[in-house]
Amino acid sequence: MDSKLQGDQKHIPIDWWFEDVCMLDMNHFVRTIAAIKSKGARPDLIGTIITHYALKCLPGLAREQEVPANLLQDDATSRKIGNRTEIGGSGSFTSMQRRNKFTLETLISILPEERDAVSCSFLLRLLRMANILGVDSLYKIELENRIGPQLEQATLSDLLIPSFSHTSDTLFDVQLVYRLVKRFLAEDENRADAALAAGRSMRASRLPTSMVRVAKLMDSYLAEIAYDATLDVSSFEALAACLPCDARTCDDGLYRAIDTYLKAHSTISEAERRRLCRLMDCQKLSADASFHAAQNERLPIRTVVHVLFCEQMRLKNAKAAEETTQRGPGEQGKCQSHGFNGGENPSQTESDYIHNDSSSMYLEIQKIREDFAKLRHFCIMMQQQVDKICKQKSSFPWSNGWKKLARISNQFQSSKNRNSVVRDEQSSVADDISVETPRRPQAPMPQTRHKGTWRRHSLS
Repeated sequence: MDSKLQGDQKHIPIDWWFEDVCMLDMNHFVRTIAAIKSKGARPDLIGTIITHYALKCLPGLAREQEVPANLLQDDATSRKIGNRTEIGGSGSFTSMQRRNKFTLETLISILPEERDAVSCSFLLRLLRMANILGVDSLYKIELENRIGPQLEQATLSDLLIPSFSHTSDTLFDVQLVYRLVKRFLAEDENRADAALAAGRSMRASRLPTSMVRVAKLMDSYLAEIAYDATLDVSSFEALAACLPCDARTCDDGLYRAIDTYLKAHSTISEAERRRLCRLMDCQKLSADASFHAAQNERLPIRTVVHVLFCEQMRLKNAKAAEETTQRGPGEQGKCQSHGFNGGENPSQTESDYIHNDSSSMYLEIQKIREDFAKLRHFCIMMQQQVDKICKQKSSFPWSNGWKKLARISNQFQSSKNRNSVVRDEQSSVADDISVETPRRPQAPMPQTRHKGTWRRHSLS
C-alpha cells in the first residue's frame, strides 16, 4: 500500500497547487508568498509562482498576446479573480488600467532578490508592461537593475520594446537597451573587482560566453532597429560602441547592421558614414564579409581600401603558414642549425627578417596606392561619361527641330532687317540728291496764231 502511494506521488506534478494560488486575490496572494518565504522555500520556486500568477492576471503579458489591443479596449469585459467576478462596463478602461497598474507594482515589489530566481524574458515583459501602464519610475529602475546582470539570457524579441516616450520619436526604446547594456557592463566590472580583491585574475573572473552572447544580441538588435527612419546616427553609434573591443570575436554582425543602416538612411553625409564604419574592425571580418564589403558601394572608399589591405595581409599570412607547414620540422631544424653554426648572429638575422618584411609591406602599400589611384581615375572617367550621356538624353529630337527653326527665323529676321536698312539708306540718299541738284528750267515752246487760233510748233 505504501509503495503504491509513493508511486502515485511520483506522478504528481510539482506545480499542482499553482492554479489554486492563482485563484486568490492580490492581498491573499501576497500573504501566501510571504508565508512560503518564511518556510524557507527556494527563490526559483517563488519566482515561478509569481510568473504563473502574473500571466493569469495581467492581460497581454504573454508573448502571444497583443498588449495594446488588450489594454485599450473600452467595451464591457468580465474577469474572474479568486471567487469574484469584476465587470468592466461603465468607465472600464480607467478602472482596468488602474487595477493592472496596482497588480504590476505589487508583483514587482514581492519578486525574490536572487539573480536567477526569475527569468530575464519575464522581467523584460514586466518592463514593457510597466512602460505601457505608466508605472512609477522606481519600479522601472528596480526591473532594469534586475535585468542588467542577466542580459545574456534575453532574446531579440524581448528587447524589441516599443517606445512610449513623448520625447523620443524612434520606433523602439533604444535608450532603455543602452541603459541595460551599461548595467551589464557595470556588473561585469564589479565581478572583476571582486575577483581582484580575492586574488584571482580579471580574465578568469570574466565570463567570456556571457560577453560574447551580449555582443551577438546587440548586433542583431542593431540590425533590426536600423530600418527605423527616425533613428539618428548618434544613437546608433552610441549603442554600437558601448561594448568593449574584445567583446566581439567577429564583426560580421556589426557590419551587417551598419550596412543595413546605410541602406535605410541613404541621405546621411560622408563624414557620418566614416564615423559608422570606424566602429567595426576590418581584421575581424570573415572572408565572405570582406568580399561583400570590397564590392559595397555604400561604404566609404577608405574603408574599402582598408578591407582590401586586411584581406591581402590575411592571404599573405596564410600563404606563409602553409609554406612553413610544407617545409616540415626537419628543414626548419637544418635552417636553424645552419644559422647558428655558420657563425651568423641571431639578432642580425632577426633584424634582417624584420627589414625584409617591412620592405615587402612598403611595396604592397605602394601597390595599393597605385591601384587606388587607378580606381579613382576610372571613377572620374565613368562620372564624365555619365554626365555626357545625361546631357545627350536631355536633348530631345523635337528640341533640335525647334532650335533649327528658331535659327532660320532669326536669319530671316536679320536679313529682313538688313534689307529694310538698305532701302532706308537708298531713300535717304535719293532725297539728298534731289535737294542738292536744282532742276533746269525748260524753254517755253513757241506758239503761232493761225486762223484765229494758237498753234504750237514742234521744236523739231
